[in-house]
Amino acid sequence: MLGPQQPPLAFGYAPAGDKSNMQETVKKYIAAGLRVLLVQHDSKIPATVDQIMTAKNAKEYTGKKGVYLATSDPKIASAYVRQYSKIVSREAGFEVWPNIGVALTGRSFIVADADTPQAVAHFRKLWQDWGGDPDYLVDVTGSGGCALTPTVATPGKKDEVTGEMVHSNGGHYYLMLPSDVDLSGTVAKFDVHGDVDGDGVSIMVENCYVLAPPSVRPEGPYRMVGSPLPCPPGLIDEIVTRGEGAAAKRNRAEGVTQHQEAEAGAEAITGLGLHPLDEATADLDWDTLLVERGFRRSGTDSCGCATYRAPGRHSSSKSVTAHEDGCSEGYGNNGGVLHFWTDNPP
Repeated sequence: MLGPQQPPLAFGYAPAGDKSNMQETVKKYIAAGLRVLLVQHDSKIPATVDQIMTAKNAKEYTGKKGVYLATSDPKIASAYVRQYSKIVSREAGFEVWPNIGVALTGRSFIVADADTPQAVAHFRKLWQDWGGDPDYLVDVTGSGGCALTPTVATPGKKDEVTGEMVHSNGGHYYLMLPSDVDLSGTVAKFDVHGDVDGDGVSIMVENCYVLAPPSVRPEGPYRMVGSPLPCPPGLIDEIVTRGEGAAAKRNRAEGVTQHQEAEAGAEAITGLGLHPLDEATADLDWDTLLVERGFRRSGTDSCGCATYRAPGRHSSSKSVTAHEDGCSEGYGNNGGVLHFWTDNPP
C-alpha cells in the first residue's frame, strides 16, 4: 500500500486548464513536496532566465536552464510566475500564464511516460514483469479496463509540419517510492521498448521534468485522471542495476582518460592545454556537423535542445535531437549526445 505522503495528489487543486491562480497553484504543489519549474505557455520548452527573473537576479543564473531552474521555495516560485506573466504578457499584448513542470529528483516518486495506446499496453505488461501489485490489473467493472491508469492524461503531440497527431491517448504514471528508497545518482531516464511499433515507455528518474496540470498545449490540457501508484520492486531493482552499470562505465572511461592524459604529457595533466581528442573537436558543434550532412533545423525538443529533420522523405520533422550541455533531461553531459528518432537515417 502507498504511504500517506503522495505529492502528485496536489494536481487536483486546480481544474484542468485553469490558470486563474497560478501563483497559489505553485505554492500548493511545493507545500505537497513537489519541486517545480516554469515552462513556456502552450509549450513543453522551459521558461528562460530572462522570462522569470529580474535583470539583476538573472545575472547570477547565466547559462542555467530547464530543470536547473526548478525550485522548492514557494516564494521564489510565486515570484517566477509573476515575473513571467508580466514580461510575456507585455510582449504578447494579452494576459499570459506559464505552464508548470515537475522536476524529478530520484526521491519520493518517479514517472513512467507512455505516449500511445501501444505504450500503455506495454506498461501493463512491464508492470507484471516488474512484480507490480496484481490487484491493479483486475477488471472490476467487466469493461476490459483496470485500475492501472495514468495519474495524468497527456494531450499528445502534433507533427509541426503536417499538423497530424504523432501520438495521443497516453499519460504519466506517477510511481511512489518506499520511504527508505533513494534513486538519486542512479540514472536520469531510459526507454523500455517491446515488440510493437510505438510501444516505448520512458522511465524518468531524476534531472528531468514532466508537465503537470493545469498546463495546456495546443493539443489540449494535462488532466489528473488517476491516483499515484506504488512503484514495482522490479523496476526499482532495474534502475539500481542500470545506475551501477553507468557508474562502472564512467569509472572505466575515467581510467582510460587518465591513462591517455598521462601519455599526452604534463601539459594535459596540469590543465595547461586540452586533451588531444578535446582539442580536435573543440570548434565543432552538432549544428555544424548536421547541416553539413543535409539535416535541417526543425524545432526545439521538450528539453530545450534543437531538433533536426534528416534529408529525404520522413513522416516526422524530428529525425534527431541534438542534446547540448545543460540539457534539462540530463542528456547534455560531456558535450551532449545525438538522439536519433528516425529508423531510416541517411
